[in-house]
Amino acid sequence: MMLFWFITSPPKQLPAFFLGDLEDINSPIFPLLVCGLLAYGVATMFLNVYETAIDTILLCFCEDCKVNKSTGTYYMSDELLAYVDGAAKKHAFAHYQKKSGEEA
Repeated sequence: MMLFWFITSPPKQLPAFFLGDLEDINSPIFPLLVCGLLAYGVATMFLNVYETAIDTILLCFCEDCKVNKSTGTYYMSDELLAYVDGAAKKHAFAHYQKKSGEEA
C-alpha cells in the first residue's frame, strides 16, 4: 500500500534521478533493488507462516502431554514423540540433564 502511495505521489525531496525521465537510464541497479526488496518481503511472509505452523504443532504437543499424562494415550504422531524424546532432548536440554544428574 505504501509503495502505491509512493509511486502516485512521490516526495519532493527525491533526487532528480527518481523524478526525471527514466528512459535515459540504462542501469539495472534500481530494478534489482526493487525485486530484491519484494523477494525479501515475500520470503519473510512465507517464513512467518511456516514459523507459526511449527509453533502451533509444538504447543499442541505440550498440551497433549499435559492433558494425557495420566493415561499415556497421546494424539501426537509417533515420529514427533520419538524426535522430542530422543534427539531434541539430547541436544537441547543437555544443560538441564547435567543439573539433574548433579543433584542426585
